[in-house]
Amino acid sequence: MKHSWLLVAVGCVGCSGAARSDSHPAAAAPRAAPLAGAVAGRSQPLLDQLDRARFDGPLQGLDGELDAAGVTRSCDREEFDTAPNAPWFDGAWRDELLAGESPERRATGESAHEEGLRFLRLEPRDEGLHRFFAAPAAASLVVRARLRAPPGAGGAALFVLPHGCAAPEGADLAVALRARSEEAIDAAQAVLMEPRLGGEWVDVSLTLAPRPGRRSVSVSLIPSEEGLDCDFIELREVAFPAAVAAASRPTFDAGRDPRRRTLELAQSTVDALLLPNGTDATFAVALPPEPADLVYACGALAALSGPELRFEITLDGVPIALDTVRAAPLRAGQPLRLHRADLAGGAGRTAQLKISTRGAPDAVGFVVSPRIVARERAVPAADAVPAFNLVVLSIDTLRADALGCYGTAAANTPQLDALAARGARFERVWSPSSYTLPTHASLFSGQHPYVHGLLDLGDRLDPQRTLMLAQRLRAEGYATAAFTGGGFVAPSYGFGAGFDLYSVDDPMGRTQLRRDRPRPAPSLRAVDQPPLEPALDWLDHHAGAPFFLFLHTFFVHNYTPAPAWLQRFDDPSQVVAGDDPIALRAALLRGDAAALRRLRALYAATVAQVDAELVGAVLRKLAALHLLDRTLVCVVADHGEEFGEHGQTGHGHALYVESTRVPWLLAGPNVEPGLRMEDVELADVAPTLAARLSLTGDPRVLARDVFAPASDDPSPPLLVLGKPDAPTRQAALHLGAWKLMSRQFDGGEPQLALFELDRDFAEKEDLSGVQPARRTGLARRLAAEIAALREAAQRLPSQESRSGGALSEEERAALRELGYLDD
Repeated sequence: MKHSWLLVAVGCVGCSGAARSDSHPAAAAPRAAPLAGAVAGRSQPLLDQLDRARFDGPLQGLDGELDAAGVTRSCDREEFDTAPNAPWFDGAWRDELLAGESPERRATGESAHEEGLRFLRLEPRDEGLHRFFAAPAAASLVVRARLRAPPGAGGAALFVLPHGCAAPEGADLAVALRARSEEAIDAAQAVLMEPRLGGEWVDVSLTLAPRPGRRSVSVSLIPSEEGLDCDFIELREVAFPAAVAAASRPTFDAGRDPRRRTLELAQSTVDALLLPNGTDATFAVALPPEPADLVYACGALAALSGPELRFEITLDGVPIALDTVRAAPLRAGQPLRLHRADLAGGAGRTAQLKISTRGAPDAVGFVVSPRIVARERAVPAADAVPAFNLVVLSIDTLRADALGCYGTAAANTPQLDALAARGARFERVWSPSSYTLPTHASLFSGQHPYVHGLLDLGDRLDPQRTLMLAQRLRAEGYATAAFTGGGFVAPSYGFGAGFDLYSVDDPMGRTQLRRDRPRPAPSLRAVDQPPLEPALDWLDHHAGAPFFLFLHTFFVHNYTPAPAWLQRFDDPSQVVAGDDPIALRAALLRGDAAALRRLRALYAATVAQVDAELVGAVLRKLAALHLLDRTLVCVVADHGEEFGEHGQTGHGHALYVESTRVPWLLAGPNVEPGLRMEDVELADVAPTLAARLSLTGDPRVLARDVFAPASDDPSPPLLVLGKPDAPTRQAALHLGAWKLMSRQFDGGEPQLALFELDRDFAEKEDLSGVQPARRTGLARRLAAEIAALREAAQRLPSQESRSGGALSEEERAALRELGYLDD
């Protein structure tokens, strides 16, 4: 059977209540040995052994030294000993271009000197300094500059923008610039580097990978609020392997060895070992006593497509695998496939495992998360308990009342209902927000959004402040993989931390909210390959070792069921408003009862389809692998969905029950069958799962294990939309039977609403006017809880700000497809 993999390399290589903790052990959970003793031989992640591996061959800059002989050569350099010469022009060019005028070369800035050093000085009033450089598409380049800004000055930046035109000169400049639309110019700003400047000279650099269609780059110096000094700017061409090393610095979860990189392939990421042509990596491995395999995937990168690279793997000098792959540019498609190399012949001894690359001279091979996995389960020692597996399924936009196990008789969710029957069902689970980004961060970190800070699309997780569940599990030796729908759970936000493999090709298939756009061509996988197949393949390859598999789908979010599923709830031929979700929502808000009926039918059909085709398929695969008794299966949602209950549709607008109450089902080891629990928070999922798996606690995990004894004064669930200091923000507090909502728009006074949920779960009757004392008391408690969370965030370690990152065009396209960004 051939095993295909989901990933395609089409991106570039980059690289008070707040004091709760999950540090207590599970009350009745037997401790799972973290791959110690008899369990240790069943799985060995080779990337964790790089400090003991031996490397031979030309690393060509992979050790981080770009100045080594033969690694780079200078293409152009401006020393600024005098005022800028003719090729430079000032920052008014964009305004002139958009106004239909011809940009003029006006090189602002003055030559300055101190202590014998001559440099360029840009004053705050200057609009920047810009120049075009030739940049062939196949070239790997590094732009270097020595800059200085006054202490405390903000806004100084070095921009490098790719262009499809040749570096223009003279009269051609206006023509070349005018040919670019305003949208194209803005999109190019995704490549940004803002150096940290503070009164001292700082050497900065930005590496550019080969880019199809590129013929030039424009380099821009932008002064800070207090000005900017520049000693020199240089453009150098870099040997391709060195460019890969420099451009692929991990965005998270950095490995200690420069050859280990978190490669960004499209919006997906893989944990990989870099091996340029002609290099070898040798590992001393202790083979398990039972038959075992080396599981891996391999690929190759090159400046131009076409050259081949051969991977050879030997065990004590005996070849066990030979793969030939065709190298491709960083942005070209590159399908990967999981491989198995048989290690059975070396069972029970220490052996030398060697991986070699030979072929195209200017190519870099990469091996994805190589791991030794036993085919059969080792018999544990009397005092050892094998580690349990974990599968988390996040069904985006799933309301709790859409499932039969939550009391909805019309639902068609037999798989989820059966899972609830053999495990725990949490009755009222409160999501901390009503859209995907902050809620998933809370789900896997055990932190409130006010702590992890992932509140809008410009934010990124702080890897020091926030520890993700996958990181904790991989540190215990778990194989980790994620197959997601991308968008607001793209790895660039930090969700890829701890995952060997993180894919953004939705396991329920490519989903699209807006039906007026053509669906993407099925180029990301074989046409006949079911979308879920790569995840099931991954399970096949890792069944012999503890694993964590995360599956996420936008299928319910997008209201696009197959007709066979829709006919269980409505007549597929009776189309309403084109069955376009946006048109149906607009009609619903106009009072169209048929639109509401159709929208609910489409929604229910997608839920039923996910129940059968995703949940059912995963459970059947676990049963076929005889893993159900050793696997925790957790099903959650990030938020619900509004159907006009409070005058709105969709989600991300408000914090009412319909968009913040979500399902949470948990079954498997250390979970009592038939258990029912009431009020919990989505952030409690991570510490609860960690306790079931007997992970050591961490002070950064502030939520609680819901099965542990409750504290005397537990923090009430707090919900939030928007930044805490933004003019427009919403917050809500659940305290017992009561819920207070605070909404502040455009800097106005907060609007308070009070609901008694035990009596009015639909939140129809605002009691704030008849219960002023309770309203005031809860408002004070809400303010105190927010202050406590912000204080907790300040106490945690932190690196530099992770906010304000630019979205790539691929990320923006994904969010537009999901309806989060307008055209």
